Amino acid sequence: MSLQDINMRKAFRSSTIQNQQVVSRNSIPNPVMEMYQRCDKPPPLNILTAHRDDKKDGLKFYTDPSYFFNLWKEKMLQATEDKRKEKQRQKGAEQHR
Repeated sequence: MSLQDINMRKAFRSSTIQNQQVVSRNSIPNPVMEMYQRCDKPPPLNILTAHRDDKKDGLKFYTDPSYFFNLWKEKMLQATEDKRKEKQRQKGAEQHR
């Protein structure tokens, strides 16, 4: 293969499809949905939100569907920040040599 042939080739493109919301109400198996529907409803803690000084949703202290996503996001952001700080430390150490 010549250099010209290599330059004329198209760049690699992944055919992997990222699927979001793998587990959603539409994808829950019927038996699981039936169990979910039989569960007790959460207490109406959201009525207390108006009385909170921080205006946080009172119901989220009992149940929060986005809790695990937010936890994951926080850890990913922290890991990125930690890597950035480590690179800065390495650059600083190299400059002092």
